[in-house]
Amino acid sequence: LVVSTSALVPCSWYICRMAFGIRNVVRALVDSKTGEPNVLKPVPGGPTPATQTAPVTFPPMACEPPTSDFITETRHVFVIPNYKESLELLEDTLRILATHPGCQERYIVLLAMEAGEPGGADKASTLEEKFKSTFSFIGHTLHPMRPGELAGKGSNVNYAIQQLHQFEWMQFKSECVMVTIMDADTMLPAEYIAGVDWVWASNPKAVAAALICPSTPVIANASTSPWFVRSWELFYFTCICGQMGHSGALRMPLACYSCLLVIPEEVGYWDAGLQGIAEDQHTALRMHLHYRRKGGKGP
Repeated sequence: LVVSTSALVPCSWYICRMAFGIRNVVRALVDSKTGEPNVLKPVPGGPTPATQTAPVTFPPMACEPPTSDFITETRHVFVIPNYKESLELLEDTLRILATHPGCQERYIVLLAMEAGEPGGADKASTLEEKFKSTFSFIGHTLHPMRPGELAGKGSNVNYAIQQLHQFEWMQFKSECVMVTIMDADTMLPAEYIAGVDWVWASNPKAVAAALICPSTPVIANASTSPWFVRSWELFYFTCICGQMGHSGALRMPLACYSCLLVIPEEVGYWDAGLQGIAEDQHTALRMHLHYRRKGGKGP
């Protein structure tokens, strides 16, 4: 009874905090004055500074459209780690990125393949040939398993990011490169990248020590998944939205997140061993503690 009573207070506090965060996220989706969706409006060809509104962020941040100089001087790198994923699934992921405005000028796609996957290099070459005219650059890395590493997304991403400087396009400073880590089946909307640009251009000092992440619902195969898996994913996604919808110092991403290249270079990249299994949240925690030790608030 004593233990149960002692746990009641913190559990109640956590549930209320999550509920408040979910309320904030839901309210952010709708303009209270007009009743219209309060998101970046998709238009044919994708959003442009003239057709979109400022993104809603937590914590609230003042945002202005990026200038033409900013667009010219910055690049987006999309790292897509995968292992034994079908060619069709990866093509669908790349097709969505190909609909983003400016992808031919600003997008660098890095297919993070595993050296131990039979035919992995051939699959990457096929995708590179098909999409070479779609993006500014598309290439791949082959991650070899090294002593002390654990097979998984963390070790693959860790290797891929460290290989960026070997590519000929890498003439930009790390402060000018925004890295987005994705899953192989992430359907990343153009509105998210446009929102990242608004935040990045308007708050460069804050972004230099920040992790940016969208709300990432798991919906691609929800209709074919077992009911228990669907229920768990819905519950987990609700918790993620709840903790993202407040302005606390530490919030955890889910699967997809963005940060300047200078941040993993400063932190020491990703943990490739057993401790880095939950690569997204583990990395966010490491970044948070790193910048807290430096006297900042942390991502």
